[in-house]
Amino acid sequence: KKYFDLVNDFINEFDLKADSPKIGMSVTKNLKMPINIGQRYVICPSFTKKSIGFILPLEFQEVLNDYNQVISKGKFYDKSGNPEALWVNFDSQILFLDDYNLIINWKKAIKKEVDRTKNSPYRKFHNPNYYEASVNSSYRSKLFEKIDAN
Repeated sequence: KKYFDLVNDFINEFDLKADSPKIGMSVTKNLKMPINIGQRYVICPSFTKKSIGFILPLEFQEVLNDYNQVISKGKFYDKSGNPEALWVNFDSQILFLDDYNLIINWKKAIKKEVDRTKNSPYRKFHNPNYYEASVNSSYRSKLFEKIDAN
């Protein structure tokens, strides 16, 4: 629930409608649920690895040592090979810390992607049910009831 609330928050904040060509939300066979804005992941939980990745601004690197939940980190680069953003995988428990600084910086990095992209090539893999579960709490509850029943 916490994850979907977080996704709903950024979808609403950046006014990403269900038919927006900028966003691609998919579910992979290995239980990852990446969300792309344009070419880049902005968030990606992995249920098998119990982790969650976030796009973050480069300057967030300065505070990463303060997080003992970091599993791995990398960078996104522009076409010239210059770093543009961080990609950090955290232990999924990070979701329950309500870390204001992390969320603000995550949204700052998302805004940069939303502002610079017109469409996501990952839109072709977009799962409308994933989007609906993120923005509609009653739909989400019904899905979880079905899952729990199985």
